[in-house]
Amino acid sequence: MKKMYCIREDYIIRGKNDFLDTSGRSDEYQNDVYVYAKKITESHDVKTISDVGCGSAYKLLKYFKSFEFNGYDLEPTVTLLKERFPENDWIISDFNSTPKQSDLVICADVIEHVDDPDELIGFIMKMNPKHVVLSTPDRDLLYYKLGRSIVGPPANKHHIREWTFDEFREYIGRYFNIIDQVKIEHEYGQLIYCTQKK
Repeated sequence: MKKMYCIREDYIIRGKNDFLDTSGRSDEYQNDVYVYAKKITESHDVKTISDVGCGSAYKLLKYFKSFEFNGYDLEPTVTLLKERFPENDWIISDFNSTPKQSDLVICADVIEHVDDPDELIGFIMKMNPKHVVLSTPDRDLLYYKLGRSIVGPPANKHHIREWTFDEFREYIGRYFNIIDQVKIEHEYGQLIYCTQKK
């Protein structure tokens, strides 16, 4: 039986997605996610930050330059980041490895690209974070505002699956305590702020 990750049973995933290289992007997407994460640092004792799927790292550097941080991504992005910003810590995302401990983990629009989201969630949990900010497209918004299929597969060729607002809350709630969930309507997205379950 296939795993649905709290998505409706009749949903059709994309069998094979194209790799999306975000190393050349800047501030065109997910800015709201990083602004939200920045507010967490202003109201909580956050010293270390990990960005899983950091892409160009533009927003990580823009908002968190004064923090101890590391960025995780795939090749060739990690090599490019090491060349551009050798003073920072850039690490290849390997869900089987032991990542560095981190107070705050940001994972902006990554989960929809991953074959097995449970592996990504497990990787984040190994960081033992106090705070986690996750974002992904909101299939409700894509359906109601853009007329995309509610049962998939995703119109974006880089996405394997997309969650509705309620599905994403149910899925993330299996692993974390959800503090807040926000629709990012202008990007047809959603954000969840959560903490580790004790």
